[in-house]
Order: sequence, then C-alpha cells, then structure tokens
Amino acid sequence: MISCASTLDSGTTFHLTIPCERPLPSSKITLPRRTDTLSDMFGIVLRTKDLVPLASPQPVQISGTDILIVEDNWSHQVATKKRLERMGCDVEVAVNGQNAINMMRRGIPVDIVFMDLQMPLLDGFETTAIIRAARDPLLEGYKNVPIVAVMAIEMAWDRDRAKETGMNNFTLKPVDNGRLRSLIVRFLTVGSGGGGGFVEEYDDAGATFSPRGDR
Repeated sequence: MISCASTLDSGTTFHLTIPCERPLPSSKITLPRRTDTLSDMFGIVLRTKDLVPLASPQPVQISGTDILIVEDNWSHQVATKKRLERMGCDVEVAVNGQNAINMMRRGIPVDIVFMDLQMPLLDGFETTAIIRAARDPLLEGYKNVPIVAVMAIEMAWDRDRAKETGMNNFTLKPVDNGRLRSLIVRFLTVGSGGGGGFVEEYDDAGATFSPRGDR
C-alpha cells in the first residue's frame, strides 16, 4: 500500500507498506543457484574472476627470411639491404630484372622480392610477367613468390599495371623499417597460392600467398 501526506511549505512524505510474514524457525531457506545469474541469462560476464584471458598472438619470426632486392639505384640497394639485414634477413641484390631472372635460374632461395619498376634491360613489370608465366622450367619454383613493387612516385597507372602483371603489393622509396617489417610479416603469415593476387595498401584480409612458392 502506498500513501502520502503533504504539508504546505514543508513537503510531501510517501509511505510504502509491504506485507511480509516472518518465516518460521523451521523454514528451509533456498538460495539461488550460481548458474541463475545475469551472466548465464544474457551471455555476459559480470564477475572479473570469470573472465578468460585471450591468448597473446605469437610474434612472427622474420629472421632468416630470404629476400631478393631488384634495384638499379646503388643508394637504394645499400639502404634497403642494410635495413633488412639488421632484421636478420638473408638478402641478395640484383641490379636489374635480367640479373634477377639469371639468379633465379641458378636456384637462389627467395621468400619475397622487392621489385623496382623502372630499370634498364628488363624493368619490374616485364620481370614479374616472366616470373609469373614460368615458361622456363627453372623459374617454376618462383611463380608464386610474393613480389612487392617499389615505386619512386605513386602513379595510378603504375599501380594498375603492377596488379595486371601479378605483383602482390607496393611501397614507396625510401622504404622504412616499419613498412619493410609489416610487408614481410604479412607474407610470412598468410596461406598458399599467392601468384596472382594484389593486396590493397591497408587491407590485411583475403591475402593468399605462399612465402616459398611451390618449392
């Protein structure tokens, strides 16, 4: 029962009366089961002790990754090679596309290629097309190797052509440590079959590449 009493200039007082019988001493008291909680009813955790810690992602080991730099500019060769070697990568350098093809024919181990686009004799586009086609049996083991286009200036035409020729990603010169590391980790942690797909600059989903091709 609810009642109220008001006094002018003093206020109002509300009364709530709830009928309640005193339990007998012999009455059995039943407590709710622990499972009868909001946590179980609504699928949420209300007690910190019920929280299950998530497993921490294991760091990707990039030390020992075989990198091929295809670059005709000496300063870019040296700078990129030193950055990669400080990360523990094993690095080979080709001065142009033809040099890179010849090195692959000799069977050098390659996990990832950083391919300059503008080079004499055989540029990055032509070199990538040859690798992807793998008409030479000696190149068969490299046809799915991840290839990153390295550009001095980002041009939409170059990027579109890089996709068409089978490159998997792109970056701009000079390549800093963070960018190099993120690209290597990306290609070492994805699945197989990456010969023809292009990963958008900030898209980590849907990438399917084989770090060591079909070798």
